[in-house]
Amino acid sequence: MWILPLMILLAADRKPIAPPGISTIGPYSPAILTREYLYVSGHLGRLPSGEIAATIEEQTYIVLNQIKTVVEAAGLTMDHVVSTQLFLTDIRNYEAVNKIYATYFPNAKPSRVTVGVARLPKSAGVEITAVAVRNLASKESLNRPSGTGNVPISEGLTTTDRLFLSGTLGRDAVTGEVPPGEADQVRMSFKRAKSVLQLANLNESSLVTLNVYHTKTITPEIIQKVWTEEFGNRIKGAVSIIEVNELALGTHVGVTGVAALNPAQITFHKSCAALGETLYCAAEPAATAGEALKRLTANIRRSGFKVEDTSATQLYLDNIDNFEQANQAYANVLKDPRPARATLQPAHDGRVRVSVVVSHSAK
Repeated sequence: MWILPLMILLAADRKPIAPPGISTIGPYSPAILTREYLYVSGHLGRLPSGEIAATIEEQTYIVLNQIKTVVEAAGLTMDHVVSTQLFLTDIRNYEAVNKIYATYFPNAKPSRVTVGVARLPKSAGVEITAVAVRNLASKESLNRPSGTGNVPISEGLTTTDRLFLSGTLGRDAVTGEVPPGEADQVRMSFKRAKSVLQLANLNESSLVTLNVYHTKTITPEIIQKVWTEEFGNRIKGAVSIIEVNELALGTHVGVTGVAALNPAQITFHKSCAALGETLYCAAEPAATAGEALKRLTANIRRSGFKVEDTSATQLYLDNIDNFEQANQAYANVLKDPRPARATLQPAHDGRVRVSVVVSHSAK
């Protein structure tokens, strides 16, 4: 007789956040609030008319104001934000966006990854996602002198049970020098990621999920070779290797991820890894959005979780012109309350991928 109350409790712990004036352009929620985290969709700089604002500065203000509105509608503040993703279609706008971004996070800066992508929906120039923690007291920034330079981010940020790792680029954090060799850039990026983990007394075996972003300059084969040299088989989490159009500061590779403060809480599955009641699944390549979603849902179920508990997704399209077609496939799989979502075309040539965060177990 206790099963029904438990299921009601689980449903109540996954709540869509959709404040007045904040809408999405597809079958997804502006944000999803779970027991411990708020997952905010990728927002675009749309005017009330639905058109994208003319300048990157105006777009950035609109996006961050929308995120702030969503976060506050969930009963939180921007200080609760622990992680963001910043997608730009022109990496030359990096500094202009940073100046505005910094004003929204005057206190402890979230971890962040910045990626230069080929295209965004509606021909937008910037898209930003966010994750916020409900328990502000659990949030702690990890930084070293010159660790992030003038960039408004924390190298890493811990909460109750996990570490959010900022994007670590293939450049020297102190001098800003980018190694000339492709393998050396990859090695430097990996070593920087490991050094941030060490700030929390962790190592690479603590990683639950890891995204490796690279430009066409650095091939997956180089990444795999350096990976084996640096990590061997010590990373077993949900790993995605994704080609993107550009990366910031003259680099061609960067990594970001989430690590468990207690590695004993991690369970590994095919293409997925669970940290307690949170499941992360990697973005595996597929020919179509329907195929990618079919593969993803199989991985979720195989891991002992429910597809309907999905809280956030990342939809990587091979061509942003397929946005509406992908939305139809997505709507057939992920029902109400729709998870949060970011949508982007990471490179000019690529395949469809979907990654996911599921917020609690079906066990």
